[in-house]
Amino acid sequence: PYLLQVWGTDVELARRAPGAAGQLVRRARVVLCPSEALATEARVLGARDARVVPSGIAVPDHVGEPVKPPHVLFVGRLSEEKNHARLVDAFAEVHRSHPATQLVIVGSGPLLDALELQAEALGIADAVIFTGHQSNPHAIMAASDCFVLSSNYEGQPTVLLEARMVGLPIVTVAFGAVADAVPEGSALVVSQDVDGLAAGLNAFLDGQVTARPFDAEVYNREAITEFYRAIGATPSTAIPTSS
Repeated sequence: PYLLQVWGTDVELARRAPGAAGQLVRRARVVLCPSEALATEARVLGARDARVVPSGIAVPDHVGEPVKPPHVLFVGRLSEEKNHARLVDAFAEVHRSHPATQLVIVGSGPLLDALELQAEALGIADAVIFTGHQSNPHAIMAASDCFVLSSNYEGQPTVLLEARMVGLPIVTVAFGAVADAVPEGSALVVSQDVDGLAAGLNAFLDGQVTARPFDAEVYNREAITEFYRAIGATPSTAIPTSS
């Protein structure tokens, strides 16, 4: 018997090859999942004991020097499951009535060229900034006005926790694990389509979406405690905190 940790991409791959994945999941003594949505998926695949252990987040000592604040920010890999195309389409609608807005997309990936062409075709190339990969995105996050997420699915959207950590208002589309990262009232959750995302961004620009307090240190301590509980162990030393 063994412990098995699964993430969002693992479950998506398992949907495409359920035979091999199901066997791996069924043989595990315990399957650790970062969200209840993934735990449910693991049980469907035959997990005997699927337990939720939220991911911790890195708490930087210093986020870096602020840059000129963009209005709307996305951070993440430029890949299909993040559905940047929906975000760019929604931003184009918003930009027509709010021409001073900018969309900053931090990250690298295989869809960069297609997204740049999409922004150009929509006439918003000057308002959409692709920064590429950033080793420390927290400086950009801390200087931004709003964080937006347009994903089709996520195992646990750690980037939403990071956005909460730096005090950003959040607009995110609805998907299975969203409630694990943004409890009710801590973000505006909209329908998973262009109209819903555009409405959410307009709500932010109209002052209807604000940041809520979030203590990352407390969150990390609770995540570590859940990990030890899930594997049936007790920490031998006190759980450390940042000084």
